[in-house]
Amino acid sequence: MERRNDLSDQDIVALCADPVSSMRCGQSVIRVSADLAVKYGSHLTETEADNQRQAYALLDQNIVRVPRVERFFRHEDVGYLVMEYIEGEVLQALDGVHYNKIAEILSHFQTIRRSTPGNLCGKGDLYWCPFPEEGVVLDGADQIETWLNRRRLSKGKPIQLTNLVFTHRDLAPRNIIWKDGKPTLIDWFTAGFFPISFEVCSQRAGKDVDFNKRIEQIISSISCVDQLEVETLLLISFNCLRYSLYVLSTLPSTLTNNILAGHNPRISQLGQRATVSPYRKK
Repeated sequence: MERRNDLSDQDIVALCADPVSSMRCGQSVIRVSADLAVKYGSHLTETEADNQRQAYALLDQNIVRVPRVERFFRHEDVGYLVMEYIEGEVLQALDGVHYNKIAEILSHFQTIRRSTPGNLCGKGDLYWCPFPEEGVVLDGADQIETWLNRRRLSKGKPIQLTNLVFTHRDLAPRNIIWKDGKPTLIDWFTAGFFPISFEVCSQRAGKDVDFNKRIEQIISSISCVDQLEVETLLLISFNCLRYSLYVLSTLPSTLTNNILAGHNPRISQLGQRATVSPYRKK
């Protein structure tokens, strides 16, 4: 595949509309030249592109690579993120060497701090646990704290946004590309500056159970994690969900019992079904 930096927006749209199988790098990602890949979809926003730009600028590329963003544009209702193509593969089974490398990355994250919470780029909707999947626009620490504390329904611990560190908030095997033992992190739409409990919260809500537990162990070994704050963030996250059925298995048993006992009016009416039912969007 030849190198091409002259692809127009129209060229990109056409390639994404009808990609050949050899171009696909994953769901909604295709390789359009020897050195460029494109992520596209109606869900894709400029915030993700700006977060990725910030991650590229802030992180030590000798510790973890981030694909360089070439440009972002929208065509009709679809967003297109044109970025550097990086060779490698996604691994579902990781060994101790891989986890040691991830531990190095998470330790590096801890060294990058900011005084104001929110997305890496400092603007845009906030997504994913404890925020709603559809996103919410909040500006500054006061607005974010007020929004979070209202949704804990006077339960758990009041959330205070202090000790803000660099967080990815969607660490998962699918978001790490490995090449010769070196990792590249992708999917930056949830990344921002938050307390470390937000990173742990995202792992508790993850679907890769063994990986999530291992990452939480790593985080706990390099940082002081407030477990009550993590449980409160999870409660806030569940209070924001728009589902008819819930899975509570990721929650601590004490918090699950409180929810099922009626401390969360949006979930308690589901009774014991909530512990075994799959996610189902209304």
